[in-house]
Amino acid sequence: MNIKWLPWDSLIFLALVILVALGFFIYSDNNSAAIFAALFSPCAAVVGQRYLDRRAEERSKKHRILEVLMASRATRGSPLFTEAFNAIPLVFYGNKKVADTWKEYYQHHASDFVPNDPVWSDKQSKLLYDLLRLISLELGYDLSNLDLKNIYYPTGLVDTEYRQHAVLKGFADVFSGEKPFPIHVDNMPENDTK
Repeated sequence: MNIKWLPWDSLIFLALVILVALGFFIYSDNNSAAIFAALFSPCAAVVGQRYLDRRAEERSKKHRILEVLMASRATRGSPLFTEAFNAIPLVFYGNKKVADTWKEYYQHHASDFVPNDPVWSDKQSKLLYDLLRLISLELGYDLSNLDLKNIYYPTGLVDTEYRQHAVLKGFADVFSGEKPFPIHVDNMPENDTK
């Protein structure tokens, strides 16, 4: 039984409530049991509500990670994707399958990357789809490989990102001193020395 959701203070409180209840029921009449129920029912409700709130919060965090990874899977170097990916070990703590698949994807990225290598890229995609599939199954979604592979990423957005990258790289080259700042002058005024 996995009880990581309930902190020890709540477990101790719950155990005390049960012990007191047993004492009341064993050594008293029916009126004492009614008084006990009236006094401790709100406490039990609070403990139960805390449990439900924690589960809802955990599920919400897991859902948010899946949502971000799915939305940004075409731009795997984006800050959103990176943030969600790095949160997986914490949010999915205790899920060995997700943790192992996360490690495998991470280790693949830590390996030697060869630009435009289709074998490396295909393995990266396969590992990501495996990870997304496990996360989606934990949340009750049965996403197929086709669902995971179909990505809407318009050409205009690709072009815009490419141009932004080129501009940033150009400025970085100029500011680092690797390239001079290009200047082109048209119609230079003549020097009047009268």
